[in-house]
Amino acid sequence: MDKKDLKDYQKSLGERFYALHFTAKGTGIHGVDILYVDCETGIEYLFVGVSGGSLIPLLNPDGSPKINEKWRNGEL
Repeated sequence: MDKKDLKDYQKSLGERFYALHFTAKGTGIHGVDILYVDCETGIEYLFVGVSGGSLIPLLNPDGSPKINEKWRNGEL
């Protein structure tokens, strides 16, 4: 992948994911907390940044991926 293709790919990812920065209440963790929503699928991912961080999909009680309600209602 050349530099132009990489730049185009990075731009497409920036358009695909909606990011909401927040601070988790009562966790005592001082890092970066971001909720990502995939605008193509509506699936929510949580990124918690502490010493590198982790990205995990959020799940419903039945184990299925959590779909963002704003996405489901066409608001994203």
